[in-house]
Amino acid sequence: MDERFEQARRSVSGRKSVSSLASDIDSELLRAVPMALCLKGFGKHFSADRKSNDYHLSQRVDEIDSFISHDWKTRRWLKTLTLLVYLNSVPAALASLLMCMLNCFLIILKILPGGWLMGTFCTHGAFWLVFVFWQRIRGLYGKNMAFLDRLCISQHDEHLKKEGILALGGFLSKSKRLLVLWSPRYFTRLWTAFELASFLKHDQAKAKDIEFAPASMGPLILCFSLFETLLVACFHLLIVQDVQVRLGNMDSLLGEEGDRYWDFLVAVYVIAAPALLLILPVSLYFGTQQMLALLQLKKQLSEFSIRASQCSCCEMDHSHPDTGEEMLCDRSLVYETLKRWFPDEDSSQGHLDKFDELVRKELSGFVQEILGSGAPHFRYVVANTAPPLLGIFCHYVYMAVNDPFDWTALGWMIGWFQIPPLVLLSFWEMLLCWRIGARCHGRVSLWVVFPLCMCVGIPFNNLIWYQYTLVKYTFGMRFNWPVAGSLALMWLVVAIPYVREYGMCGICHTWPKKTTQLQRQ
Repeated sequence: MDERFEQARRSVSGRKSVSSLASDIDSELLRAVPMALCLKGFGKHFSADRKSNDYHLSQRVDEIDSFISHDWKTRRWLKTLTLLVYLNSVPAALASLLMCMLNCFLIILKILPGGWLMGTFCTHGAFWLVFVFWQRIRGLYGKNMAFLDRLCISQHDEHLKKEGILALGGFLSKSKRLLVLWSPRYFTRLWTAFELASFLKHDQAKAKDIEFAPASMGPLILCFSLFETLLVACFHLLIVQDVQVRLGNMDSLLGEEGDRYWDFLVAVYVIAAPALLLILPVSLYFGTQQMLALLQLKKQLSEFSIRASQCSCCEMDHSHPDTGEEMLCDRSLVYETLKRWFPDEDSSQGHLDKFDELVRKELSGFVQEILGSGAPHFRYVVANTAPPLLGIFCHYVYMAVNDPFDWTALGWMIGWFQIPPLVLLSFWEMLLCWRIGARCHGRVSLWVVFPLCMCVGIPFNNLIWYQYTLVKYTFGMRFNWPVAGSLALMWLVVAIPYVREYGMCGICHTWPKKTTQLQRQ
C-alpha cells in the first residue's frame, strides 16, 4: 500500500467517532490533485462507472485552488468540455493572439513560408494546442490544485473514507474557489446542495469566488466556434476568388467569366453546408434543452426540500454493492451538521425546515442571479470566437502587403472590421433561438421554430453585410467617412443586444454582493 496512504490512515486512526461534518480538517486529510489530472483521459475520473482506487494520485496541500462540485450522473464528456472552455479558452485565445501578431510581423517582412495560409493555420493551431494542454503547461510553473471527491477521498478504505466525508466542510473552508458544474440534477442531490451552502456559510466574501459553469454550455460554445470557423472560411474563399479575378486567372480555374460567381456561390455553400445543415441544428437543439433546464431551475429551487434530495448510499440501501458491508449514511451526517448550524429547540426537525427556507429564499436568488439568463460569460464568447477572426486577420495583413487591387493598407485593415460584428451577431441570434425554442417548447415543434429563426436571422445578417459591401464598392476601399459610417452601423447593431444582455460593463460580469442570511448564521 502507498506510503502516503498509510500515513494518512495512521494520522486519523484513534480519533473519536463523530456524527456530523466538521468545519476543520486534519492536515493529512487535506488533499488535492492537479487540474490536469482531472482532465486526463478526456475526464476519465468523472466517469460514474470507474471503479479503480485512485486515492494515491492525490497529494497533501495547504489549500485548494478549486473545489469541483458536480453530480456523478451528468455525462463525463459534458463536464470535461465545459472545464476546458472555462479553464483553458482564455489562455488559448491569448496564445492565438500572440501567434497572430508574430505571423503578421513575418508577413510584413515577407519571410513567412506559405504566406497567409501558414499564418492562419498556425494561429488556429496555437489556440487548440493551448486549449487542450494548458493545465499541463501551467503545471510547469505552478499547479492548479483541485478537489475532486473520488480522487481526494479514499474510496477503498472505509475508515479513511469516513474521515474524508466528515471533513468535507474543512475541504470547502480551505478552498479558494468553488467551481460548480451545474446540471438539472445538481439541486436534486444531497451533497451538491450541501456543498454550495457550506461554501457560502464559511465566509460571506466567498460569494464572489463561486463560478457556475453549466455542464452543457462548454460543448455549445465549441459547437458555435466550429460553425464560425466554417463561415469565416467563406470569407477566405471570397478574397481568393477576387484576387484570381483581378489577376485574370479565374477563367482557367473555374471556366467562363460569366460562370465564376455561380461557381463561387456553389463553393461557399459546399463549405457552409455542414454548418447550416448539421452543426447549427444540433447546437440549437441542445441549446434549447439548456434553456429549458434554466427555466425549470426557479421552480426547482422554490420547491427545494432536503428530505427529498437524493444520495447514493440511500439508493443502495446502505449496503456496499460489491462487498455487502454496511455503508456510512451520508444523509444522517448532513442532517446532524445542519442541526449544529441551525439549532431549533422547538422542533426535532426544525433545522431541516430552516435549511429548506434558506435555500428557497436566499440561495435561490443568489444562484439565479449568477446564472442569469443563461448566456455564458462574455469573455468565453470572445475567447472561443477569436481563432477564426485572428486567422483571417493574417489573410488581410497579407493582402495589405501584397495588394493586387491598388487599395491602401489602411483600407484592408478597415475591411477586416466587417467580420467580428457578423460573428458576434450570429452568436447572439443563436442564443435568442435557444430561448425562443425553450419558450415555445410543448406548443410549437422545434422543427418549425428553428427554420423560422434561420429564415429571419440569415437574411438579416446578409443585409447588414450587404450595406457595407455596397458602400465599400461605391466609395472605394481607401479610408473615407461613408465606409467608416457603414462599419459603425454594423458594430452598433451588435452592441445594442450585447449591452442589453451583459450590461454597460460589457465583459465584466458583477457577482452578487449581498450578504445572505445563510452567510450570517
